[in-house]
Amino acid sequence: MQFSDQQLAVINAKPQTHAFVTGPAGSGKTTAAMERLKNLLRTNVSSQSILVLVPQRSLGLPYRSVTQSTDSPAGGETTILTLGGLAQRMISLFWPMVSANSGFAKPTQPPHS
Repeated sequence: MQFSDQQLAVINAKPQTHAFVTGPAGSGKTTAAMERLKNLLRTNVSSQSILVLVPQRSLGLPYRSVTQSTDSPAGGETTILTLGGLAQRMISLFWPMVSANSGFAKPTQPPHS
């Protein structure tokens, strides 16, 4: 496959580099990001240290297929979330610590909107 210079910059960026890929539909964002994910998984980067944020859950499916491919290394799981999913994880992780000391009427119950 032929990649543009911009796509190659995303694909070949150093493992420690954070990548925010944006552009119009059909411009090759997902293709470049999936190739970057493949590169990261082929190197010594632990799959559990990779976070992929997508605007909606269905857009995470291509990344999930990359992480579940047979040539993907064994080990931890790559996290693929929406921003809302990340917020939910953080709330469920930190709520027990915050609610106990914050004066809520029912601190043992999870928060609700």
